Amino acid sequence: MVDKDIEEPTRFYNGDVLELPQLRWERQAWFNRCDIEGLEISWQTLKKKLKVEPGMKVMLPGLHTALVLYLVLPVTTCEAERSFSVLWMLLTYFRSTKGQERMSSLAFLNSHWDLVRTILPIEDLMQEFIKRSTVRLNMFEQEKTIIHERRK
Repeated sequence: MVDKDIEEPTRFYNGDVLELPQLRWERQAWFNRCDIEGLEISWQTLKKKLKVEPGMKVMLPGLHTALVLYLVLPVTTCEAERSFSVLWMLLTYFRSTKGQERMSSLAFLNSHWDLVRTILPIEDLMQEFIKRSTVRLNMFEQEKTIIHERRK
């Protein structure tokens, strides 16, 4: 990191969150520690160290804050826009019919569909949905029979 890398964020946050002199000192302390321990100087290394050694959060509060800000900002504006458009779509559709907890759950499922698929395969979810209603059970059983007969 060069001075420009820490000057821009401190200017952006106008000293409310990050103080430039403190951040410079903490950055130098972090560089020295990496040199002593033979660690790579990177955000990933800092993240691991802060997780493993809770005392580091007290020793380097400015770098900890900078890391948290770095990790929560979307990589591109597309990610933020996609999340916003998904939420807007859900709000428009479910505003009058769903409770807040259910709305939050649906927003989470929609935004993180790639994770949901790995945890719960869609086929298992569909089978569970079908089993809960005799009408659906009869309808899908008939459909299975028709498909099975066509394959013969």
